Parts: sequence; structure tokens; C-alpha cells
Amino acid sequence: MNTQIESLIIKGTIDSPGIQLNSAEKIGEIEGRSFPDNAFELYKPVLNWLDNYIDQMNDSIDFHFKLDYFDSISQKYFYDILMKLKKLEKKGKKVTVFWWTKKDDSDMIEIGKEYEMLSNMSFEFKTDL
Repeated sequence: MNTQIESLIIKGTIDSPGIQLNSAEKIGEIEGRSFPDNAFELYKPVLNWLDNYIDQMNDSIDFHFKLDYFDSISQKYFYDILMKLKKLEKKGKKVTVFWWTKKDDSDMIEIGKEYEMLSNMSFEFKTDL
């Protein structure tokens, strides 16, 4: 179909990441810290947007994770996001996942590598955060 869907922009707070999903630019980004009071409320619109993107756009996407801290509940939602992206990849679309960390943050680099393995997707690791 390839019709544009409305962008989703959620402003970041001290405990929730900024989220930008833009179908025109074919890009998604989650940036900041993620330990929200209600992770379901924060990430449900993201998962719904990805479902719509897969169904209506059916196009490639670059997805950026730029996080310096997140809790275990957020970690589950990031896995769910990756599974949506994997679904798009299985449809033959190019999905590039960028995992941004600080250069010396070995924990976040390791978590990114675990996600890469669990999702069976190739990540591009960037240490310029």
C-alpha cells in the first residue's frame, strides 16, 4: 500500500525516554532513560504504531535505541519492539537496528549483543552516545 501513517512523538521525561516514530522518514528512535511508572501505557502506542507500519507501510525502517539506562519491564518491551521489527524483516524489508551506547558502557553494549542474539537480527553498534 505504502500510505503514510501519522508520526508518533512522545516527549521524554526524567524517567521515560523520548520516542519518535516517523513513517515518512522510515525511522524510529527511543532515547534516554526508561523506568516509567507505567511501561504498558508508554510502550503500547509504540507497539500499535509498529503494527500499523507493518500492515500499511510494509517498508524498510531504521530503528535507533539510544538508552543509557532501563529497567527490566522496559527490557521486555524492547524485546517486543524487536519482534515487531523482525516480522517486518521476514517480509523481506530492510530493517536496520542501531544500538547506541557510551564508549565505556560495557553493560549496555553487552545487553545490545544479547538482544541481537535473541532477535536473530544484525545490529549496528554505535558508541557515540
